[in-house]
Amino acid sequence: MQLVFRRIGKAAATNANVLISGDSGTGKELVARAVHYHSDRRAAPGQSGFFEIANGGTVFLDEIGDASPNMQAKLLRILQSKEYCKVGSSVVHTVDTRILAATHKDLKRLVEDGSFREDLYYRLHVVDIPVPSLAERGDDILILISNFLVKFSKTMQCPTPRITD
Repeated sequence: MQLVFRRIGKAAATNANVLISGDSGTGKELVARAVHYHSDRRAAPGQSGFFEIANGGTVFLDEIGDASPNMQAKLLRILQSKEYCKVGSSVVHTVDTRILAATHKDLKRLVEDGSFREDLYYRLHVVDIPVPSLAERGDDILILISNFLVKFSKTMQCPTPRITD
């Protein structure tokens, strides 16, 4: 996780797009929030899918590996031109957003299979932050368990159970 923290710091210091990969439940969204909140764009909005609202800020695209070919083409167009048109309009708007995309899928394999656009992959894969699985983060499991016990004990209004190794 120390490598992940270093990569978060490096990514936050740039305006580059970031691809966050890892198994489901490993904290990819938390990594995206950390990049955004440690960047110069932190004062601007970071809304999923709203380029107009997030102008000057960050857009988080979760599970980008599930994007349809049509959505991939639209996203690529925005990344290349920094422009978009609202649905039903021919007025072109300029946008300045950084993309943080997350996936649990192997995008490189999807590119090889032809189900994910190679040009979009390289536009998103400027900075890569792979998040290790929980199986590789044994010490983190105890911390997570402790946090969940405290959180749910408060919710259920009962004493926090103690656990042993």
